[in-house]
Amino acid sequence: MALDERPQFAALPGADLQGGVLIPAGRPDDRLPLSPLEVLTGRYVHGEKQKAWWDHLTTLIELEALAAVQADPEAPVDAVLALVPDVHAAIDSVGANLRVRVPEARRVGRVSSPAEHPG
Repeated sequence: MALDERPQFAALPGADLQGGVLIPAGRPDDRLPLSPLEVLTGRYVHGEKQKAWWDHLTTLIELEALAAVQADPEAPVDAVLALVPDVHAAIDSVGANLRVRVPEARRVGRVSSPAEHPG
């Protein structure tokens, strides 16, 4: 099921997160399994990000989730390992975007070479 096709559980009052499953209030038989990123978001978000998670199902980004599990010896290993390909893809995407921007920035004089800044 595509993300767009998921029911909007945030609009249902009293929705609860139990054991990696979002349980809408009044509909305990309609359980929707969470993605690995959603499991990690439910475990590690606090404050404003927690409000965004509960109100709008806004997840952490992959790199935030990976950083959050680093200090947790009880992190849900399956969820973390499932994220590894997404983290690699995110890092590769950032690298590709930066490689495209560097020649442009050098052409307009916004980036200097390492030789211009001796260490």
